[in-house]
Amino acid sequence: MSKNQFAAKVLMYRYQNKGLEVFIEKDENGTWTFPDFAEGDIETISKQIQLEAGKDEHIELDPVTCESRKRDMLAYAFEIDWRKLPEESTRRQFLETNKGAFIVVKEALKKNMPAEYKMLKELVDVLSIRNIIKNL
Repeated sequence: MSKNQFAAKVLMYRYQNKGLEVFIEKDENGTWTFPDFAEGDIETISKQIQLEAGKDEHIELDPVTCESRKRDMLAYAFEIDWRKLPEESTRRQFLETNKGAFIVVKEALKKNMPAEYKMLKELVDVLSIRNIIKNL
């Protein structure tokens, strides 16, 4: 994949009794990862994320280089409220597959996913700062 091409991931998260949970799945190689969203240049991916997200708030995370997959990855994080997802939503389709599940962030960080680890750490940092600001 050239430097101008990216693979985009979707980080779906929710707050539960055990804390922050994220949705992960196994890819065709049996490696834990966040669901794929799209591939292409930043402009194409941005248009696709706007179509999917609509007015939903999302967090655009910093690009990460994935050495094992030899590609650069973008990530977009969404808080998921299952009841509010439309039937045609790509995020709902991800959740309806049997390939993945929500797991507590602490457990996700233990999975062998180096590029995803960076994304997850950034998400935790962003959400922590938001909670601090909200509680001021």
